[in-house]
Amino acid sequence: DIVALQEVRAGRRRNQAGQLAQSLQLGWLFVPTLRRWYRNYRGNALLSRFPVSRWRTHMLPNITGRRYRVFTVAEVDLGHAALTVLFTHLHTRQGREQQLEMVLEHFRGLAPPAVLLGDLNTGIGDPLLARYLSTGWVDALSGVLEPAESASRVDWILVRGAVVRGGGSTGVGASDHPCYWVEVKV
Repeated sequence: DIVALQEVRAGRRRNQAGQLAQSLQLGWLFVPTLRRWYRNYRGNALLSRFPVSRWRTHMLPNITGRRYRVFTVAEVDLGHAALTVLFTHLHTRQGREQQLEMVLEHFRGLAPPAVLLGDLNTGIGDPLLARYLSTGWVDALSGVLEPAESASRVDWILVRGAVVRGGGSTGVGASDHPCYWVEVKV
């Protein structure tokens, strides 16, 4: 029902998020993170079966100067409740720790129910992430993945104020990452 994508291409004539949304009959939101030739070229996206009532994108610090990173917070109207969704893709190199702390701090301040979806480029042993997880947040994938898969992942689904009912992953296919999914009850 709600999908977060990273490294989505957006060319002059087509946008991968729009193409996927159209084929799945979902609404979509594209947030650029790279421009080439004065056009949006790549970014993050949110696909949703439910209406997004509002959204806001926040810039993250960029030490490398090549590409900018952002996180986006969207309020999704489920009909019976609102769900706040934060989605992002963090840097792999210098500055990732600062980006991670900003994202986790912002997620902490969101009213539940809230879900964080993204490629945090952060392993399960990261002390900063562990500190935030110790406050009662749910790592929605920890109970549904095999220990070896969970230990090597950099993609996360964190949940506050909702119950995780199940989930799983698909193998690497069109992407260089597996597709992770969870079912939550709000």
